[in-house]
This record gives sequence, C-alpha cells and structure tokens, in this order.
Amino acid sequence: MLQIPAAGWAQTASPAPAPIRAAPAPPPTEARPDGFSLSGSLRFRIEALDDQFRPELDPSASAIFLRTTLAGQYRAGPVRLSAELIDARAYRLAGRNIISANDVNTVELSQAFVGFDLGHAAPNAGDVSIDIGRFTMDLGSRRLVGRNMFRNAVNSFTGVRAHATAFHGLALTAFATLPHNRLPSDRAGIDDNRVAFDRESTALILWGVFGAR
Repeated sequence: MLQIPAAGWAQTASPAPAPIRAAPAPPPTEARPDGFSLSGSLRFRIEALDDQFRPELDPSASAIFLRTTLAGQYRAGPVRLSAELIDARAYRLAGRNIISANDVNTVELSQAFVGFDLGHAAPNAGDVSIDIGRFTMDLGSRRLVGRNMFRNAVNSFTGVRAHATAFHGLALTAFATLPHNRLPSDRAGIDDNRVAFDRESTALILWGVFGAR
C-alpha cells in the first residue's frame, strides 16, 4: 500500500508486467525458428484517490482496472505476420469521472502488421527490417513516443516503420504513421466499457527519423 498525503494517490497494485509485444521483431541475426508463437497476460489493479483537489469532482474516488492482452506471430523465413488484441476495462467503485479514455479500450486490435527482415542491406552495414500495418512504437527513453506500460490503454499507429543498424552501432528508425484516436471517448461509453474500434485520420500524421547509439 502506497500512501501519499495532501491530495495524493492511495494505490494497491502489483508491479506492472512487461508489456506483451508482437513488434518489433528482433534483428535477423538473432535466429528465431519459423512457425507460430502465442503469448498473453492479465493485469488487475485497484486505484484510490483521496483529498481530490479539483473542485468539480468528488473528494474521494476509487476504481478497478483490468487489462488482458493476447499476441500472436507467424514467421516464415524473412516474413513476419503479427497481431495483438488488447481488452482494457475499468469499473468505478466510488466517485465521479475517475475513469477516462486512457483507461478504457475494449476489444481493440492494437497491432496487426506484416514485417520483413531484409538482412544486411550493404557491406559493413547492420540488419534492416520493415513493418507495415498497425503497431505500437518505443523510441529511445519513450518520453515522446512509447508503448504505455502503467496506463491501461496503449497508443497505436497505422503506417510504415523501417529499422536499420547502421555503421559503428548507430541504430536508425524511420516512420510515417497515423496515430490512433482511442474510442469510446464519450462519458457514457467509457462508463459502460463500450466496444468502439479506434480510428485514424490523415488530418494527423506523425513521421520522423530517430537515431540512437
């Protein structure tokens, strides 16, 4: 039990497990057998808030958060077919508006993509891989772009991503994606854990190149 006075969180929770990831695949130099693999997880957490500082909300609130993940991957030589289903739900115990779209994303296909491990693109260069479809991303320290670990719902993107290990250990990731708009976003849908599939739009595009050594 962690208690923080003066409008803090009182929370009972097991440590957040490492996220189930169908992507990205390890470099081709790490030999992986062909065939089908399946993994999953179930997380249960209770959160409680006392001494709420926002005047329009109840002074105390609590809720139960559940997250179930199921990920599968099929490998055939340089080709990978990956998919992940996430079911994130929240149940209010007391108080109002403690739950948001960051917590509820019911029966969502968070990842579904085809990947290609291209091997060495040039002499003295490292491995190259390309993913096309819907996926999650971790870049660097994950401050700007990352797969959420503690939060119930995760951020997904639709587009293309290329990863290459360049000269002298420099790793480069180039991507052009459409960030997902998590649904439901209305109060009634969130409170009811309503099934609503996330959407993307060309009105919002995230692209760039990230390098790390």
